[in-house]
Amino acid sequence: MLVYGKKEDLDKLSTVREVPGITKEKIFSKSLEFLSRKFNSPRDIIDFKDKEEGKIIGKTIIRTIYTAHAAYTFGIYVKDNKYKFFYGNPTDINSQTGVSLGYLSKIAFDKIEEHFKKTDEELFEFILRKSSEGKAADF
Repeated sequence: MLVYGKKEDLDKLSTVREVPGITKEKIFSKSLEFLSRKFNSPRDIIDFKDKEEGKIIGKTIIRTIYTAHAAYTFGIYVKDNKYKFFYGNPTDINSQTGVSLGYLSKIAFDKIEEHFKKTDEELFEFILRKSSEGKAADF
């Protein structure tokens, strides 16, 4: 696949976050909850999840300009006290047919980078929130 930019640029869209005192299980469950809240149909975007391995793999499509879209795969790997959030396989999508164009334009690259950074920050903040926030009220 032809990709705009250099491999070093793509590697920037991977972060490892330290979350001291939070177990692998808690990070995993909060990551799934975050994806449910962030995306309208989390079942449609999550391709693989394994609690024991601490892995969530999915894909999403974002709007780049007007009717143009780009797709990419993302992953969240969790361990006690930290997690890695990353993306890969970016491509432009023909908005009318939904078919991958096999390349990534600069516009799509910039939009994916922007979306990744925003999602990364939101995920980090969500994981750090106290467990009591957002729970159903006691009866």
